[in-house]
Amino acid sequence: MIRLLAGLFGLFVLELVARNAGLELYGLAWQPFRHGFAPWQLVTHYVLQGSENGSVTSVLFGLLMLYFALPAVDATVERGVWLRALGAGALAGVGLGLLTDAVGLAGTAPSMGWLPLTVGLFVMFGLALPNGIVKLFFVLDIPARWLVWMSLGFLALWMVVTPSLASAEGLGVWIGVYGYWNLRGPGARRRDLHQKKRSIERELRRFEVIEGGRSSNRPDDDDMVH
Repeated sequence: MIRLLAGLFGLFVLELVARNAGLELYGLAWQPFRHGFAPWQLVTHYVLQGSENGSVTSVLFGLLMLYFALPAVDATVERGVWLRALGAGALAGVGLGLLTDAVGLAGTAPSMGWLPLTVGLFVMFGLALPNGIVKLFFVLDIPARWLVWMSLGFLALWMVVTPSLASAEGLGVWIGVYGYWNLRGPGARRRDLHQKKRSIERELRRFEVIEGGRSSNRPDDDDMVH
C-alpha cells in the first residue's frame, strides 16, 4: 500500500515537473474523436492527472480513498477476483466513453486520471460486505451496501447533468464492476448456491413418510414392520 500510494503521488509530481518544464502531455489524455483522439490514449490517460486548479486536491482525495478502500477489499475478496472485476470496470468505462463520444455527447473535455477506478473498489466493498458499517465523511455511519447505490446515483446524475468522457467512464466503471460481480464473480456463485438450495428443498419435499405398524396376524412375525 505504501509503495502504491507513493508511486501514484510521485507520478503526479513528475507530471507537474514536466509541465513546468514546458513539456506538452495532453497527447496522453483521452481526447474526444474530433479533438485529437488516438488509440493509445485509452491506456495512457490513467497516468495523467492534469495540472488545473483543484488537481492536487483531487489526487490527494483519490489517494485517501485508496488508503481506505483497497485494504478492505483485499481483506474480504480474493485478489484475483477483485483485479478481474476492476479490469472489467475499466473496459466498461472505456466502452461507455467511446459510445458516448460516438453519439456526439462527449463534448470537448478530455478524460484523465485513475480516480474512476477507486469507485469500483467501493462498489466491490459494498457488494462483499453489505452489512458492514462505513463512516461517511468520517462522521455518519451507513451500511456498506448503500455505497453501491449512492455511487450509482451520483454517477448517473453526473452523466445526465454533464455528459462527457469523464462522466461516461465513471458510470461505465460502476456498470462493469457490478456486472462482473453478479455475472462471473461471487454474486453469481452466491446465486447458484441459492438455486441449488431451493432445488434440494424441493427434492426433499417430494419424500413422504408413511406410518406403519407391527403385524399381529401370526405369532411368528411379530418383528415384521409394515
